[in-house]
Amino acid sequence: MNEFEAVVNKLKDFKNRLHNQEEEDEISKILLRLREYFVNLNDKKNAKEVWRLHTIQLIQRHYVNALKCMKRKQLYEGWCFLELAEKNLEYLSDHFNIEEQGGSFFLPLIKKQVQQFQELYPDYWFHSTGTDVKTSRCSICDEIITPRNHCGHELREIYDGFRCVRIPQDFKPVHITITKYPYWKYRVIFDQNEETGETIDNYDYSIVNYLIELISNCYEDWNYKWEEITIPYSEFKDLEKVDYCPCLSGKKNLECCAEKDGILMTYIEFWKDSSKIYKYQRKPKKLYKVVLKRGTHPIIVVKAELFYID
Repeated sequence: MNEFEAVVNKLKDFKNRLHNQEEEDEISKILLRLREYFVNLNDKKNAKEVWRLHTIQLIQRHYVNALKCMKRKQLYEGWCFLELAEKNLEYLSDHFNIEEQGGSFFLPLIKKQVQQFQELYPDYWFHSTGTDVKTSRCSICDEIITPRNHCGHELREIYDGFRCVRIPQDFKPVHITITKYPYWKYRVIFDQNEETGETIDNYDYSIVNYLIELISNCYEDWNYKWEEITIPYSEFKDLEKVDYCPCLSGKKNLECCAEKDGILMTYIEFWKDSSKIYKYQRKPKKLYKVVLKRGTHPIIVVKAELFYID
């Protein structure tokens, strides 16, 4: 068996891999050797195939790292790894049919689970930077790109095992926008202690924390759905009409569910594989508005070498 086949089999053996740094480094070294070998032979087809394998490895690695971070209660770090997996799935989909060809690499499963995790994360706020880019550099040939000068390399195409992007050279930020739908999802806005400068994460991760305890491995298939269930008043014996309603509407019980047959509660039901999990987690509803105070939210500065157009 040659090295190419060995890497393919290793990536397909997602269930039984160790998923540690040593194993990942070894796979990366083999892929680097293969890319250099095919480039020297001017074998563009196989050089592109090596890029596909490397991207598959990154998708698997980022997803596993996301789960590891969530298990360690490093929730924001887990969010960032989910985005890395999502981005690489997007890059790969331009050159590989994930649904039809990616099953043996567990890619459809990873794609589905990444999306579901992102749906269950808290309702983040993000900052997005509007940028005026005058010139950029081609990542393949280093030539400066302007509206009147183009090097001939197509954006997002694969050349000698590398994906073509544009690296801005002459650019300046124009504005910063607070948004719920950013292009880069790692740009989460956090509170900051004005005295110490320490970042404070006040987001509610209760659902993700609940879910991650149910998941035992990185290849486990799970699903969820929201349900509304009426809970009889016998379950709320100490509830007074002047108390806030347990349905979390933010209203007093007298003004909310007091005249109903029970309390309407929103639950989330999880199940994995084909086995149902008879556990529920109440969906938190917003009881307050997020107030963004000027000068108390750190902005992540994007360095030129980390900023590219794809």
